[in-house]
Amino acid sequence: MFFFSSRRRHTRCREVSWARRCVQETEMNIAQALFQLKRYNETIQETTELIDNMDGRNAKAYYRRGCVKYQMGEYREAYSDLKIAKELDPKDEAIDSVLRQFHLNNPTKKFIEENDKNQEGQNARARISKSFIAFSIIGVLASMIILSLIHI
Repeated sequence: MFFFSSRRRHTRCREVSWARRCVQETEMNIAQALFQLKRYNETIQETTELIDNMDGRNAKAYYRRGCVKYQMGEYREAYSDLKIAKELDPKDEAIDSVLRQFHLNNPTKKFIEENDKNQEGQNARARISKSFIAFSIIGVLASMIILSLIHI
């Protein structure tokens, strides 16, 4: 009896999981249709809901939203979404294709260069602050050693 009820629960879980996948695929198809109809705001709304419902684990939704934002000229947000999609699904060639467009297209190329410069600037500031902290610690230790030698 125990085996039977456990098996029934397992089957029910598989059915619910399958139904959720079907709903998500349907919503992705709706988002794609909205995108093709150039109803960009609705596409963004649909894909954002999908991302929220999947706890941010849907590469296809990030990809679609990134494509829409790219078409709308919102390059910073588009690039961010496409990078997340790439992290979630590194083998997807469609994502690679759009990311290549970022590198070839002049307005987006300028954006990427600015983004890289900002990243380099943030890294340099982080290195400087770490160096400052290290020198501060060394200075404090040196002061403590000198004070201890004076008191001896």
